[in-house]
Amino acid sequence: MKKKIALIFGGRSDEHEVSVVGARELIKIDEVVASFDFVLIGIDKVGRMKLLEDFPQEKSLDFGQGPRVGREIIEALYEVDYAFPLLHGPYGEDGKIQGFLETLGIEYFGCDVLTSALLMDKDMAKIIMESAGIPVVEWVSLRKGDELPLIDYPAFVKPANLGSSIGVSKVKNVSELREALASAFKYDKKVLVERSIEGRELECSLLAGQVSGVGEVVPADEFYTYDAKYHDDRSLVILPADIPKEVEEKIKDYTRLTGRLFDIKDISRVDFFYSKDGEIYLNEVNTMPGFTPISMYTKLWKAKDVSVKEILDRWIEV
Repeated sequence: MKKKIALIFGGRSDEHEVSVVGARELIKIDEVVASFDFVLIGIDKVGRMKLLEDFPQEKSLDFGQGPRVGREIIEALYEVDYAFPLLHGPYGEDGKIQGFLETLGIEYFGCDVLTSALLMDKDMAKIIMESAGIPVVEWVSLRKGDELPLIDYPAFVKPANLGSSIGVSKVKNVSELREALASAFKYDKKVLVERSIEGRELECSLLAGQVSGVGEVVPADEFYTYDAKYHDDRSLVILPADIPKEVEEKIKDYTRLTGRLFDIKDISRVDFFYSKDGEIYLNEVNTMPGFTPISMYTKLWKAKDVSVKEILDRWIEV
């Protein structure tokens, strides 16, 4: 008998459209649809949840007026075997939806409440990783009203609790820093300013305690922007990354250590910088990475002959 999975997508964060598109692509995969029965639960940008009979064609969900969570949602969740919150950013990767599902006693795919919350906050995650001996990029965290930091340029400015490169800017002087901070504070109450690393962007991933190979992203522009990730095919993905064996093994070791440190039981993608002077830095951990056939996470596992359907199977077996 097929397992029944509640696929939850959309959400309140600025990564709403990424979630909708990713969920749509997931249920287009023939072997996935043949193996699982999906119950579709959409969440619009103000947090209203709706049980859907068919997948919407729009990239952005708007359910108009009505209760945020109706009785039919709860009833549907109690009838599934598992929930798959394919949500990104706040209210999806930060432990909130995970806490909701745990309150109902629903098993779900992805990291638990504490792990999700810690890794969503890039500032907290860096503090913990640095304390465990994992090299991270030098940073300073700011809140509105804080004085401008004295930093070396260029640098990157990013919201502490967001992904998909939304609100991220590369700055080369004080004037650009002020503008970038104003932009980033539109998305979050806490912002990071990080030293810019000249080098390569490498990615590794976790699945049920196992580590994938290492891939490389070669951005077409100065960095891997939101448009480059989702609307522009000029950036390159290289699998496997052409790096020295000792660098590959070190990245895998840091990925395993991160998994143990944060008790990651299911999935995550771990992003690194490999600098021109040969140093490795862990950039960030994505607890709900993109999940389509063209996403780096699934590509990393496909390179090891693990399909999207098998990723779900391995999760269920944990």
